[in-house]
Amino acid sequence: MRPNLMKRKIAQGKVALGANIQEVSIQSIEILSLLGFDYLNIDCLHSPLSLESIVQIVQTAELRGITPIVRVPQNVPEVILRYLDVGVMGIIIADMDNAEVAQKLVRAVKYPPEGDRGLGQVRACDYGLTESMAEYIKSANRETMALGVVESREGIDHIEEILSTPGLDGVIIGATDLSKSLGVPGQTNHPQVQQAINQILAAGKKTGKAIGMSLRKVESPKEMIDKGFSFVGIHLKTLLISAARKYLEEARS
Repeated sequence: MRPNLMKRKIAQGKVALGANIQEVSIQSIEILSLLGFDYLNIDCLHSPLSLESIVQIVQTAELRGITPIVRVPQNVPEVILRYLDVGVMGIIIADMDNAEVAQKLVRAVKYPPEGDRGLGQVRACDYGLTESMAEYIKSANRETMALGVVESREGIDHIEEILSTPGLDGVIIGATDLSKSLGVPGQTNHPQVQQAINQILAAGKKTGKAIGMSLRKVESPKEMIDKGFSFVGIHLKTLLISAARKYLEEARS
């Protein structure tokens, strides 16, 4: 199996930088990779992306050397399996509220003995043509990531138990939904939300697990890196809006 460059960068103590996408644009993926982005966070929860379109994205990512991970619509083994089989290198699930949810995810992502993932000669293993299935199982368990989004008060209350789950690589902070759960909807810079974010970061440091978050308007990438995030994402549409707005302002001034 191909090396997971995102996972390796985090393991080296470096910060992985990613782009969140909700559409198929081969040129955009190539440009992001050539510019030096480390991973693609492909959102299949809040987008109309189909499994067939994911194959195109993954193929392009592999050719250009950027790690494709997917936020799946359901934490269901049969759903997760289909995304893994086409070659994605990480699975993200929503509502990571407790250790049981984390354990269910790991079982779906990992092959035995670490999990229960079904085995077949599919695209992810190069159809069994480049290495033995026994070798592939070991490399897949080593390279494939399991990540969850913490976005509720319950997730905060159980954060150390969640991050202590064997096989879980880390969590992503869903600041917007977290603000809603904490009773301050939309106020991601509210002291309660910031306290929760700091609590998650502290738990990540204690357990040695990676903590990530998408860039918000109130922070810069450097500020997030200085806080201790292991990976930082930004929505492709955010980059487009920012660049387009700047262009129009300069052109019309």
